[in-house]
Amino acid sequence: MFEVPVELAYTLVNSLTPLVGPVAAIACFVVGIRLLLHPLSRAAVRGETTRTEYMTKVKALQDKHKGNKKKLDKELLELNSTQGTAMFAGCMPLLLQMPFLMIMYRMFTSDVVGGAPNQLLTATVFDVPLGMHWASVSGAQTLVFMGLAALFLLVGHLSARWAARQQTTVADPDQPGAQTMARLVRVLPYGTVLVTAFLPLAACVYVLISTSWTVAERAYLRRGISSSSEPVAAR
Repeated sequence: MFEVPVELAYTLVNSLTPLVGPVAAIACFVVGIRLLLHPLSRAAVRGETTRTEYMTKVKALQDKHKGNKKKLDKELLELNSTQGTAMFAGCMPLLLQMPFLMIMYRMFTSDVVGGAPNQLLTATVFDVPLGMHWASVSGAQTLVFMGLAALFLLVGHLSARWAARQQTTVADPDQPGAQTMARLVRVLPYGTVLVTAFLPLAACVYVLISTSWTVAERAYLRRGISSSSEPVAAR
């Protein structure tokens, strides 16, 4: 299904490698694709903002009509009649991005592309072939993967801090499972460090660059949303 686009992307990155080096070629390609997808990211964040405002209004109604279920149901029905689709806002832009992300992932994990060996995986970074796994290297080569793991931990830390801060704008600690969700939000971003144990070096570099872009992009696009959500809750 993705063979042709994977081959086209592979040809582009492979042609850049002799000019700028393998890591820079991967970075240029990833950044180029993410820039093309940026309008979809903006649409997705607008959808998240809409969902945040919707959930804030729902919580405000629950607090206002606590103990009056009939009145609460009526108000919620009126809210859903005007903003009932808010819960699904932004989902389509996220789904449209998935094929592009899958193409990039396939290109950096496939041993064969277009019926020929994937030349990207034979290029080296600090004498470590991009097709090598952490378990396959030894000595000084392990320092490359250890450095990547440290960078993944840093990006995971920044992502966890951002996610936790965003969650506090709409989270209701009285809701069932709220504390469990809060813990997951703080832990899940660190899961990306596991890719260094299971994926080849090329895929690790791709995931690191793409994840870093995502964290920076979302922080940029959602700047000011936390402060703007407070007046909504007060209305």
